[in-house]
Amino acid sequence: MNSKEESILLQSEFIDCQKIFTAIGDETRQYLISVMIMEKCDGFRVIDIAKRQHYHVLQFHIICRY
Repeated sequence: MNSKEESILLQSEFIDCQKIFTAIGDETRQYLISVMIMEKCDGFRVIDIAKRQHYHVLQFHIICRY
C-alpha cells in the first residue's frame, strides 16, 4: 500500500472510531480502561482500582515535589 492509500484507510478507521474516542477522552476513563486491560479476566473490584489510582496520585505528587 502506498502512503495515500494508507492515509485513506487510517482516516476511514478513525472516523469509524470517533464515538469511542469521545467516550474515552477523559483521562480518568483512559486510566480505568488501561487498568482493566492489564487485569486478569476473572474480574476485580472498583475499590481495587481506586486504591491503585490513589497510589499513583500519591507517587506523582511525591515525584513533583522533588
